[in-house]
Amino acid sequence: MPNTYEDSNNEELLDEEPRNVIISMISQLGTNKDLTRVTLPAFVLENRSFIERITDLMTYPQILLENECTLENGSKFQFISEQISHHPPVTAFANYCPDEEIYLRGEFRPKAKFLGNTIGIYLIGNTEIFFKKHDECYDVTNPNMFTRGLFFGKMVLEMGDKATITCKKTDLVFKVEFKTKGLFGGQYNEVTGKIKRLSTDETLYEVSGNWKLIMNIKKKKPSESKVLFDPSAEKRITFKVPSINDQEENESRRKWRYVTEALNKKDVYKANEEKTIVEEAQRASIKAMKSANTVWKPRFFKTDGGVHVPKLDFSSLSGDKADRDSQVRDFIFPKFS
Repeated sequence: MPNTYEDSNNEELLDEEPRNVIISMISQLGTNKDLTRVTLPAFVLENRSFIERITDLMTYPQILLENECTLENGSKFQFISEQISHHPPVTAFANYCPDEEIYLRGEFRPKAKFLGNTIGIYLIGNTEIFFKKHDECYDVTNPNMFTRGLFFGKMVLEMGDKATITCKKTDLVFKVEFKTKGLFGGQYNEVTGKIKRLSTDETLYEVSGNWKLIMNIKKKKPSESKVLFDPSAEKRITFKVPSINDQEENESRRKWRYVTEALNKKDVYKANEEKTIVEEAQRASIKAMKSANTVWKPRFFKTDGGVHVPKLDFSSLSGDKADRDSQVRDFIFPKFS
């Protein structure tokens, strides 16, 4: 029987067999155990890789555009992500909008820990958003994620803890807290936050609401409130991805395609078989590289000051919109250029 899923509250009801497997594995671990080196069965996996999951950050890219600009005018965001390290897991990403000269880059260093009835996924890392027209850079830190209900109750995925958006040039910081639902009260997906002056800590705006429903913003002086974000009123962007046959062997959808097909069919045994094939091939590749004294290097990213940045730096883009777009396309999609 497939697991039932209630998207409105991020809830999933596990069948007894997969739940028992999870309990058996986790019961052998101590509290606060780092799970990044624990091999999990395929049925606990999502049918998307982590590097693709990052694209959820850009579900509504139009909010980064100025009021007079829309994606319908032909502006494009072009996204690339790459797993930089397996142990420990590190994924870097970049997003280019050459038309409007808006660029994002960042990295995630996720850590997962067993916390009793909960697994905590700590999204270490940050995102930088550059608005070249305004010469502004916004540094974004991440909330964490918690999977609750491992041993009893519904399995629920929640966002929790604090995050910030900081811009030194504008002297502003947005401090937001993602609240988790309490055991006996509260709601899912609630947020509260304040927009403040960095230099004086003065509160300018207060933000509250539900990040999946409606978020409101209230100005302190004079006091007035309005809707900050309503996902039902926004257009959710669909990403254009090359077909499996047009992708390179190492691209995530192609590499994991048979695991994904099995997961979509709820065929746990086939998913495990295909997952093992991929993992064994990766181990063999690593062994061969070590024997040949070959050092693997990321294709799209390099290290700069301890963080990973795209090899195509935003500041190096030149020319008009068409020229900038061509430079980004040649970098990310050389096969189609």
